[in-house]
Amino acid sequence: MKNFEDKSKEQLFEEIEHLNKRISELEKKEEKSLNNNEERYRLLFDSLPYGGTILNPKGEIINTSKSAATMLGYKISELIGKHITELLTPEFINVFRQNFPQVLSGKPFTAEIKMLCKNGKVLDIMRFAQPLIDANSKVQEILVIDIDIAERKQAEEALIKSEKRFKHLVKNSSDLIVIVDENGKETYVSDSVKRITGFSPDEVLNHSGFEFMHPDDVEHISEKLSELIKIPGRTLKVEYRHKTTDGGWVNLETLGTNCLNEPSINGIVLNIRDITERKNAEAALKKSELKFRELFEKSGDAMLLIENGKFVECNLSTVNMFGYENKEEILNLHPSEISPVTQPDDKNSLKKANEMMFTALRNGTNRFDWIHKKGNNDIFPAEVLLTGISNEKGNKMIHAVVRDITNRKKSEQEIISAKERAEESDRLKSAFLANMSHEIRTPMNGIIGFADLLKEPKLTGEEQKHYVEIIQNSGKRMLNIINNLIDISKVEAGQMKVYISDVNINTQTEYLYTFFKPEVDKKGLQLYSLNTLSQQEAVINTDREKVYAILTNLIKNAIKYTHKGKIHFGYIKKEKYIEFFVKDTGIGIPKDRQKAIFDRFVQSDIEDRHVYEGAGLGLAITRAYVEMLGGKIRVKS
Repeated sequence: MKNFEDKSKEQLFEEIEHLNKRISELEKKEEKSLNNNEERYRLLFDSLPYGGTILNPKGEIINTSKSAATMLGYKISELIGKHITELLTPEFINVFRQNFPQVLSGKPFTAEIKMLCKNGKVLDIMRFAQPLIDANSKVQEILVIDIDIAERKQAEEALIKSEKRFKHLVKNSSDLIVIVDENGKETYVSDSVKRITGFSPDEVLNHSGFEFMHPDDVEHISEKLSELIKIPGRTLKVEYRHKTTDGGWVNLETLGTNCLNEPSINGIVLNIRDITERKNAEAALKKSELKFRELFEKSGDAMLLIENGKFVECNLSTVNMFGYENKEEILNLHPSEISPVTQPDDKNSLKKANEMMFTALRNGTNRFDWIHKKGNNDIFPAEVLLTGISNEKGNKMIHAVVRDITNRKKSEQEIISAKERAEESDRLKSAFLANMSHEIRTPMNGIIGFADLLKEPKLTGEEQKHYVEIIQNSGKRMLNIINNLIDISKVEAGQMKVYISDVNINTQTEYLYTFFKPEVDKKGLQLYSLNTLSQQEAVINTDREKVYAILTNLIKNAIKYTHKGKIHFGYIKKEKYIEFFVKDTGIGIPKDRQKAIFDRFVQSDIEDRHVYEGAGLGLAITRAYVEMLGGKIRVKS
């Protein structure tokens, strides 16, 4: 469609006229074999890259192309017989009625309209209506060509918006924007000229900028302008003085860019900033050595002056930061003597220090991170800014500013660590969600699938019982997943409460043995439990449900991952605490995963999980419960 939107109306009319000729040619060639109107135009219509429709003089659709039907979301058969106004938005129905008589009189018609799709969507359309006239000059049919111009409309709106934004930015910019030709004649001036110089844009427009420039600056700026014109795309920064309406002068800093080769600009773009205040401040600073000294001495950063590779001045913050007694201990030192390393194992400090100073002198400034040495040989990280300056005699010097960034480096490392933890947590959660989708879908499929099988009339009683057991097991599995999700959500939100009461741990372990014994026997395993306290001694103050949940999770895991051998659980009294244990002869846990298994969603992170079910929440919940009860949990494999 873009190819058609980019064409002018004249080009489109030419194509439509050419299309009419093609229709006439096809009519002659296919007259013998194509016996009706639909067959006569179908071949041509189906090849159209845009919407094509044939109307009768009443405005009813008698034929349409596939592309027209597709564009509006209809089938061709649904469009045949519709009146063309049924496909227009209300505001464009009158447009059609007003212009249709013109078409019936034999004159073509074109307009931008809005059409309604079958789904209610509105399309921006460029419509061309061409009457098809017979030998008696009567309009027999009307050929309608509809081109979707949504992209063109969007582009036009974007261009208008962009132009408004540009005008707004230029109008409200604190800088002055000027475009001059290669002779310095100002061809565009923004409104900021009034605020900066007092002259209105009309007073300076089409005048040479040199007319308003201080005479002492004309020659220098003229040379810079000639230099700028030579290289397309080059940028150059200069300073000069501009006349004001009150007879004074304003200091301007100008950044000029050669845009002479750009047709839309064809000039040199000047971004001009009023630097009068800055110039005044610089002049005042030069006149006030006392003010400079005060600022220098009271700075919280270490400040030093370097001349001929030696410190010739420093402030009190330097003495304090580097741990010396007085300035004299620092003066006449080479920078490498207080910055012996860039890294703890780097001994090439003299060469590197000289390189940093040379870069500052060459480029004007050099900012970098460094490792400095204190008077007691302790090291600390610092941010260093070296600035090349000249003293009153014109000799090159370096002004060094040193800032201790120990705390910043520590914060940066903490941020990096926090980011890594967050990314790891996000990765585990993503893996968990993918796994959870599978874990919930699997039992649900089992429930739905075997529930459907129960409808079979020829099922035996044994089959029905087997299917019901599968449904029950799938339901239990899903309920367990949901319970784990609820529990971990409560733990995360801090809403899980602890209820302390007297609990007989012998009763707990005996119940668990009885509960899990059938499942263990079914797998061909052996189950043992160990109680080491009497019934009276076995009563402790704890949360009954959480102890039960802890042991249940651990035993279930042991059963899941043990394929032969035995499972042994129980407790042992050790001094002032009781140690519960669950041992098995299962598959074991790799050493590099032993800490991770207690993290949330960890099973989702294990690539080789084989066919083990679970959401990876059991051990995370177990650890949370253990810690809520003031205990600790560990693993040995």
